[in-house]
Amino acid sequence: MKMNKKVIISISLAHLIIPLLALAFLLGSLSKSTKDIELLIPRNHEVYKNLDDRTEYVFNSLIKIIFGNNESEKIKYLNTQKEENTKEFIKKANELRIKYTKTKSQETIKELKEFYSKNLILLLRNLDKFSLRFTNYWLLEETKDSVGRVAKHSDTFLETIKNKEPVGDKKIENNNLHVINIGSESKHISSNVIYIRKDNFFIVIKASKKDSSDMKIELDKIIYFSESKTESISSDAISNVLHISIYHKDQEGYDAFEKDIIKFYGYPSLGILTAEKDFLENLIKIKTGIELDKNDKLKIDKVVVAINKTNELDLDATQLKVDFIDDAKIKLSAKENSDKYVGSVEIEFADPKENEKEN
Repeated sequence: MKMNKKVIISISLAHLIIPLLALAFLLGSLSKSTKDIELLIPRNHEVYKNLDDRTEYVFNSLIKIIFGNNESEKIKYLNTQKEENTKEFIKKANELRIKYTKTKSQETIKELKEFYSKNLILLLRNLDKFSLRFTNYWLLEETKDSVGRVAKHSDTFLETIKNKEPVGDKKIENNNLHVINIGSESKHISSNVIYIRKDNFFIVIKASKKDSSDMKIELDKIIYFSESKTESISSDAISNVLHISIYHKDQEGYDAFEKDIIKFYGYPSLGILTAEKDFLENLIKIKTGIELDKNDKLKIDKVVVAINKTNELDLDATQLKVDFIDDAKIKLSAKENSDKYVGSVEIEFADPKENEKEN
């Protein structure tokens, strides 16, 4: 029986990966960009017109999995996740990021995960404002079956991850989502375990199967395959390994994790998302009465110095641009490629006559 499980896992991995690698090679050889071709998703044979289409499919599937036909609970939840709440969400995420970077404690990680769990749609819609930070290399908990047999990782594996260098931060470039799947381990618990793949990492969500008013939606973990040569990572393979190791308490699951998962995708790590960008509107509290010489109103360095002085900030002028509105106003905006700021804000300057009176 053990040999059969091992064979099944190996075959599953091979069959899932080989077609995906072939597809990646084929798409890479085409002269057209990804946006100009139809994206074929082999797992369920869905066809998507573009990346936005695929992302919306993931969102719609997630909502369907969580709420089923419970329209009242769905509407109640989605009302808390509206786009108009984005600025406040990012503001709070930045406050928690500052708190986390000071301690990097389990308590602050828990606080971040609880906040994200309450705002999953807002999080997924704004991933391009976040970075994925390494917390630790992923390993499975030791288990013991009904007759006392212990299943666990090998000493070699544990020693390797103990001495392995931490993974660097991953800046997330866009909000595209690629695949959504329900893990096979869901059969054994009262929640659906939902895997959402974004690039080379998975956002794993647990959602109560019972769609009642007290249902629980939880960000369980983020699994990052930083060493993987392909982004077409199989959530089925990962889920099956967890199913066999954790829920069946079988050593074959641990062996497959070390030999198959790592062979195909490298050593996986766990991480936490931290906000790296903020809205200028959140940062700049005082937007009127900014004192600046009239000849400097379109000089970004001078404008930023004046705003920083008034607001006690340290904005980076190289990440910003300025546009003329009228003699008294300019629009300060984040550059398109800014990795610190988003959005724009109108800045109103002090009346020169009032400045003269004060002088």
